[in-house]
Amino acid sequence: MDLAGLQPLWHENEVSIQAHVFLARSIATDFAKKAGFPKDRVDDIVLCVTELAQNHIDHSTKDGRIRLFGQQTNADEAFFVVSSMDMGQALERKEASGKQQAFSQAGLGVGLDTIRRISDGFGLCSGKLGSVPCPDLLLGKREFETLICASFFQPKGALKNIPVDFSYLIRPAGLSRYCGDGFFFSYEEPFFQMVVVDVMGKGKEAAKLLFEVGSIIRLIPPGTEPQHVLACLGQSLIGTRGVMAHVVRINVELPELSMAAAGDVGHFFFLDGKERFLAGSAGLVGPVNSKSGIVHATYGDFTEAMGILFTDGLRKVPKIRFNQVLMDVPSVIWTNYVFSLCEDDSSFDDATMVVWKWKA
Repeated sequence: MDLAGLQPLWHENEVSIQAHVFLARSIATDFAKKAGFPKDRVDDIVLCVTELAQNHIDHSTKDGRIRLFGQQTNADEAFFVVSSMDMGQALERKEASGKQQAFSQAGLGVGLDTIRRISDGFGLCSGKLGSVPCPDLLLGKREFETLICASFFQPKGALKNIPVDFSYLIRPAGLSRYCGDGFFFSYEEPFFQMVVVDVMGKGKEAAKLLFEVGSIIRLIPPGTEPQHVLACLGQSLIGTRGVMAHVVRINVELPELSMAAAGDVGHFFFLDGKERFLAGSAGLVGPVNSKSGIVHATYGDFTEAMGILFTDGLRKVPKIRFNQVLMDVPSVIWTNYVFSLCEDDSSFDDATMVVWKWKA
């Protein structure tokens, strides 16, 4: 692994003419290779992008867009998400032969079946009604009528062993090559651990410190108490510019949800539909070794949980209705939908969002 290879790759473009399809294909090819996917998986990703981008042309969608996010997460692991969104007519779900279901906007059925088959994760929402509605956040602005997402992981199928459904996006400030936001995850039965890190500052110097932070986190067992994870980071980063961080640990057997935060990394989470929030107090992990700035909490006795973690590059995350949290909407849809509706300034700071879901 090297510093440049671990940087998040982000691109989003409108698709209204054929040249936009070619652009999306070209960038997807470049990103997938940089993220470390082998040739057959690069081909799968490019096929997915082609199908979704071409759909905007074939059906003249309104404000059609393609979003690409990819990242090498470890020496032999990578993550990639392709998202298609538009504000036009909602898809219509129709019963097909057997257990298959087709979607109609004057078509789409065959292409979606292909994407579902070749991807590691697939999600679709359309309109506000029906069995796969998009969230209704009542913002009155830029709420998509149709959102289709496919996620790819290297090695293929590796996420199937993790009992928590999760997805994430990281957008570097000003689409810079280097980013100071990071997301790390690990699973060792029965513990699933997630860590969101926001290094003070941005650019290459912030990315260098994040690289160091990642090296430390990967050595910490996922069963470690979240506040101890932050304390360990604090001990290791004394004298640096410091980081803000949020650690979430899920024991899927009890179940139990434990978390600890330092600094301004927010976490909306919902236990059986009831909303809660946790953010760290003012301060950083690293410049001094102190536990006083670490906020932590533990919860149990729930059967369904969902969380939205975000850094302050996303200045305002829209509220979600409790009844929508309980809908059968995959995390990749939640991540891409809510991220698009956040109040932010893409030139101001790096921005990260992680959505996770668990159900007994």
